[in-house]
Amino acid sequence: MMTKAECRRVMKARLAALSPEQMGKKSEAACRHMLLSPEFQKAHAVMLYLSMPGETNLQSLAAAALEAHKVVLLPVVDWHNASMTAVKVRNLDVRYDPQAPRLPQPVAGEPFPLEEIDLIIVPGLAFSESGHRLGRGKGYYDRFLSQRGLEASRAAIAFYEQLCNDLPVESHDMGMQMLVTDQGILRIKP
Repeated sequence: MMTKAECRRVMKARLAALSPEQMGKKSEAACRHMLLSPEFQKAHAVMLYLSMPGETNLQSLAAAALEAHKVVLLPVVDWHNASMTAVKVRNLDVRYDPQAPRLPQPVAGEPFPLEEIDLIIVPGLAFSESGHRLGRGKGYYDRFLSQRGLEASRAAIAFYEQLCNDLPVESHDMGMQMLVTDQGILRIKP
């Protein structure tokens, strides 16, 4: 089995082979699948992310959630404490963090209680059909998802090309309950 570093290298190369047009079409298809899912339809408070280059673009999904009067949450990273907070936003205005210039974060937002989040849509570099996720290596989402009181459904959204047969897994890695790609939805059995 490959190491996490090797998997990241392979996946970055696979993503680099997709054109911006392909990524745009695949992002729209994945967002459509998520938008129509019962998990998204029933959720009152949805945590999404603002995509970095090479990630599934969730702009249309976030806009649809705002239009449907859902509580839309975005992550804000605290680099000094190596933590992440979900903040409630009313629009998608963003700034780029000088410590991570490719990472868009909301301009404004208020912290939101973990126990009131219904659905968390998680980014990643690679995903297995068993629900394992390979992130970018800093552990922010794993720490966030493991917090006491958080009962939200966990969904990964990605391009079909990001699915792998197997991924290296460590004890602190948090699994997903569903994978949504441009090809459809895969629900993970507990």
